[in-house]
Amino acid sequence: MKRVRELVAKASQDFELAKRHKQVKEYVTATILYNRAVEKVLKALFISRTRKEPPKNASIDYLARRTGVPDEVAVYIASLDENEAVGMGMNGLVDLQYTDTGNGAERQAFYMEGLTKRLLDYVSTYTKI
Repeated sequence: MKRVRELVAKASQDFELAKRHKQVKEYVTATILYNRAVEKVLKALFISRTRKEPPKNASIDYLARRTGVPDEVAVYIASLDENEAVGMGMNGLVDLQYTDTGNGAERQAFYMEGLTKRLLDYVSTYTKI
């Protein structure tokens, strides 16, 4: 459980840092940090449920499916894939090469903030951290 706590703590730090970047309208940086937080939270859930490290190249979608995140979170992840403004890449991460620096970037940060918040709340409840 030590590894799970470390990942959740690091995800929380990334989340708080991302919120600060979003407040000063650094949306691309915020989106990257939210994305990192989501990965860490899902890895923590994966470890908590399987007692194994996730595969190195595991996508957000793979981790979400393997951890059985609640429907609300799964729908959020699916909406990210469907939302053209978010620019998700093939591996389920934000595709930085195509990240929009205009209004789309603000939308990306908004969606990623919501997803990250829901996952942090869920993992904190599930793992009793």
